[in-house]
Amino acid sequence: MATNTTMTVEDPANEMGRAFDQIKDEPRSDIEGKSEEDALKAAKSVQMQGFFSPLGTKLDAEWSEAEGEKIYSERRMVRDLRQYRGQYDPEILNKIHPNRSKAYIRLTRTKVKTFDARMMDIQFPANDDKNWVIHPTPVPELDGPLMESIAIQLMEQNGGAIPTPDEIQEIVIKQADKKAKAMEQEIADQLSEFNYRATIRNVVHSAHIYGTGVLKGPLVKEVTSKRWYRNKVGAWKQLVIKRIIPTAQWVPIWDIYPDMSVKDLKDCRYVWQKHLFSKNNLMLLAKRSDFDQDAILAFIDTYSDGNSNYKDYEELLREMSTNTLADGDTAPPKREKYEVHERWGFLSVEDARTLAPDVTEEVWDMMGPEVACNVWLLDNIVIKAVLSPIDGADIPYYFYYFDKDETSIFGDGIPRIMRDPQLLYNASIRAMLDNAAISAGPIIEANIDLLADGEDPLDLFPFRVFQRIGTGIDANTKAITVTKLPSYTNEFRQLVEFFQETADESTTIPRSLHGGQSPTTGANQTATGMSMLIGASNITLKDQVQFFDDGVTKPFIKAMYFWNMEFNGKEDIKGDFNIIARGSKSLIAKEVKMEQINQFLMLTNNPIDNQYIKRDVLLRELAEIFDLDRLGFIKSETEVANTQAQQAQAGKEQSDRMILLEAMKAESSGHVPNAVEKSAKLFGIKLPGEDPNQPGGAPQAESSTQVMEKQIG
Repeated sequence: MATNTTMTVEDPANEMGRAFDQIKDEPRSDIEGKSEEDALKAAKSVQMQGFFSPLGTKLDAEWSEAEGEKIYSERRMVRDLRQYRGQYDPEILNKIHPNRSKAYIRLTRTKVKTFDARMMDIQFPANDDKNWVIHPTPVPELDGPLMESIAIQLMEQNGGAIPTPDEIQEIVIKQADKKAKAMEQEIADQLSEFNYRATIRNVVHSAHIYGTGVLKGPLVKEVTSKRWYRNKVGAWKQLVIKRIIPTAQWVPIWDIYPDMSVKDLKDCRYVWQKHLFSKNNLMLLAKRSDFDQDAILAFIDTYSDGNSNYKDYEELLREMSTNTLADGDTAPPKREKYEVHERWGFLSVEDARTLAPDVTEEVWDMMGPEVACNVWLLDNIVIKAVLSPIDGADIPYYFYYFDKDETSIFGDGIPRIMRDPQLLYNASIRAMLDNAAISAGPIIEANIDLLADGEDPLDLFPFRVFQRIGTGIDANTKAITVTKLPSYTNEFRQLVEFFQETADESTTIPRSLHGGQSPTTGANQTATGMSMLIGASNITLKDQVQFFDDGVTKPFIKAMYFWNMEFNGKEDIKGDFNIIARGSKSLIAKEVKMEQINQFLMLTNNPIDNQYIKRDVLLRELAEIFDLDRLGFIKSETEVANTQAQQAQAGKEQSDRMILLEAMKAESSGHVPNAVEKSAKLFGIKLPGEDPNQPGGAPQAESSTQVMEKQIG
């Protein structure tokens, strides 16, 4: 159910004239000094009053409250982004001496990128396996006509006998399985069409930096495809096909404003999203039938330069960028940019009634005290207001947390978790570089009062000789003093290594996951120990994948299922189904199983163990994990046996040639008469032209030398 708020507006010329009349009647002191431009602006403000509503004013106040409550979280997220980008916070940078090192090694970025890749590999395997499936409910039910068709089919098969409940249930389960597979394939095609993988990559990356990644959907969009066909006269014509498909989008963490009074998304009364439109894009929005065109056009006419200003966090992000403003400069205004606020959430029935005047009282009585709605505000003007279009998806936002913060609706990302190790790691790096700089050469102290005239202590070269002066006490005082400062590089390197290990421990993301060299101490010294470390990291990864399944995969695929049930015209895909997210189960199980097999192959790769191991079975298991078994590049047992037989035969033929060659030499020298025949008989070598049943027998028409020459080639 969806209805739009529309407001009738009288002719603009008449309304503008009435506005000027209103200004004309104001006290002279209020308008004295006003220019014609100011008067026009005042008139346009009066013009906008026709679009104001109590609901718009109420929701605008709610937006301002949500925006203000997020400021602290935004400042923390700015720090997270600085750390990921490898930039010091201003308060730290100001404390570093201008002549000291300001190096920043981006350890945090390595951790984030590593976990991004690991999560994407598990959620979207290379073999196109899905991290979700759709199954019928344990006791599926089909619609009446289909059940009747099944009953008639069974009666025909049974010669007119009435089918038993078990027979009907068996057919129902088969039909439900077929429909579930069709629904699964339909949703998979829809996800592929709007590039679901790329969208999730942004969600995952956002969560790993800021602690929270946000997915929004299902939304709808119109797609146009073109096809060619041959008409009746044989000419090729182009056919333009327009379709409505579901889609989803990643929402940047800066644009989302949830209900900050709760700690869980399911408890939110509302979620606000900020949109920034250019004038052209806002005009396109006005052309949509579900938006109030008159209100949007009037607002653009009133605020031709836009209504958007830089937020507090946006100023900080601008300072962080490479286009940092010079000292004393001010940020330019957002010219012709319009800020639109979208709200998904619940409204009281009294407020919702104004959005859907066509809904009957009986329907309102069936609803609860609050109704899910979608409202768009331009400033404090309602430009769109509808009841939630999809049953079961009241607030179409889904949160993936890297580490859930129990004190906030937002989570903690990798930068915040490893904030101290990163700062201490960089402090050690800076200290090591500063020490290396001052210990690279000696410090030379020159007493210029004791140097002879013309001696320049800054003029240094090998084998330099300084002439000096001074008598008495001065004669015992050094004119040139050289001090060598000690180097503590090794000590600082130990600190660097310690804080790097601390970062591994705090994030549970070891360096071995991204190909880094972990210290070869403790468990890392043996293959078994390394396997244990990798297994421990997989336990953490399994929990992380479970967070994604619970927060994004399962609820979003379920919402896609609801959308298809309500709006998809294909009846063969519809049914009563369950959504199962299996990323943390089967996909992690494959990862663990693969590592176990690889480790087992490594440990048993020796002559003693090989005689007990069926390595072909292990190789087939690995091929199945990689989804390569269907390519058929692993030989069957018969093919392996044939290959081994061919190799054995080739080896025997080579050995026979060598024996006959030696026999030929012996026979040619006269030392061993008939050496070739004797050797052939002794070693069971068949000579050309002889009886195949009597190896080594005399050839029928050729000499032994001729026989030997043929045999050895």
